[in-house]
Amino acid sequence: MDPILHNELTRRRGGAWQEVEARDARALIVYATDGRGQNIRYLTNFSPIYGDALFVMTPRRHGYLLNFDWEIPRAREDSAHPRAHRACSDHCCLSHFSHLPSFLSS
Repeated sequence: MDPILHNELTRRRGGAWQEVEARDARALIVYATDGRGQNIRYLTNFSPIYGDALFVMTPRRHGYLLNFDWEIPRAREDSAHPRAHRACSDHCCLSHFSHLPSFLSS
């Protein structure tokens, strides 16, 4: 990823997290649906084309929860997180929203 874009996305996520902390919240959950993902794109450079997506930030990590497997490679490429895959990591894509409770608790 272009270092300028990487720095800009880091700045944006930092600003979003400051707002979360100012409201004494523990997580930020951003929803997007196909063709209407500007809010997630602003924070990650990824926007879903088909299906729904959540971008979740906690104090320890952030990642995507997708309800469609075929968008995972594009999410990995667009957001420049090579470790983005179906299993949780620092930046992750999960195949279904049902994983949200475990993502938030870890």
